[in-house]
Amino acid sequence: MLPHALAVMRHFPFSVAQPGITYLALHPVSWNEPTILERGFRPGVSPEEAVLIASDLLHEDYAYMFDAFWDLWVVAEDGEWTLRPAPVKFWSMVLSSTKASTSRKATSR
Repeated sequence: MLPHALAVMRHFPFSVAQPGITYLALHPVSWNEPTILERGFRPGVSPEEAVLIASDLLHEDYAYMFDAFWDLWVVAEDGEWTLRPAPVKFWSMVLSSTKASTSRKATSR
């Protein structure tokens, strides 16, 4: 699971102004339980470093959230287009084989 998340983040075009992973959180799959880990990074850290920190707490019932920024064109107040950092979240979680097969059946039509 985390190797796949790392592969995606390695190819992601991070913001030039705010590069790297800026926040990491580990959530139990049940939202009734408290967050296991929350950690902010200023400046942002490499995807490898963020995944290394997350890998200390591997569990099949956790969802791993990585926050970052990428540059998007937005219209400024003066009507001019400008390139600005915009937030993006990466979620990674393990689905048991039962859940995964149920999910595939539900989406295939």
